[in-house]
Amino acid sequence: MMKIKTSHILSGMFVFPLISLAQAQLLNFNVGDAVEIKMASTWRACTIAAPLVGNGYDVHCGPLDLRVKADADHLRARAVSADEQGVQDETKTAMENRPLGDGVGAQFGTREPVTCMSRNGPLTDATARQYFICDAEGESAGIMYLVTDVTIHLSRPRAFNFNLDSSKNGIDTSQQVYDVRGSYNKYLCNKPTAIDNDFSRTHNCSLYDEPHAEGSCYKDTFDEWHCLMTDFHRAAPPKATNVMPPSGN
Repeated sequence: MMKIKTSHILSGMFVFPLISLAQAQLLNFNVGDAVEIKMASTWRACTIAAPLVGNGYDVHCGPLDLRVKADADHLRARAVSADEQGVQDETKTAMENRPLGDGVGAQFGTREPVTCMSRNGPLTDATARQYFICDAEGESAGIMYLVTDVTIHLSRPRAFNFNLDSSKNGIDTSQQVYDVRGSYNKYLCNKPTAIDNDFSRTHNCSLYDEPHAEGSCYKDTFDEWHCLMTDFHRAAPPKATNVMPPSGN
């Protein structure tokens, strides 16, 4: 391809900078424009993340930040769907309302995990639900665990069973144990990093459905109730990824 010299031609009172033909063929987009980029043999929906630098653009593609050549073989404009506009709007709102402070929830961009001021009350379906939430939520190994839509039902009490109960932390073997059944949604949320885009910062959780959870409630040696349950029938993959943290439980 012939390349015009990148010098200046003086014409009358004006100076015209000349650019290469290759540079003139680069596509022109603004930050925030909806585009598609070519990945292998398919086109992926993205948005322009930064102005043109050299011969390419930085783009946001959901949680991924990529770079693409600014030519028609790799990049093209697209219309924004109603669903995508909804995601953009909720991301903007979530960024504006991210929790502040020094709490562990603020570090993950989530609500604070539920804690129980007391675990000594009588055990009912309602208190078992609260004890379960307190045991299920919190940060562990760099992951925030949160639950929603919890249901739990108690069995009749039974005696401690070594085969079933010996692994329970701090269990008082002299106390009765209640088997439980229930359901809940479990969120595993990652801590956002400095290089995450707004979508990643606000959609940093994976959602697991636990529709057939089983477990038990027991007292520890401090006379406090604990309730644990999980769905042993659930397949390993999450129900959804890149979801927003829950606002309630």
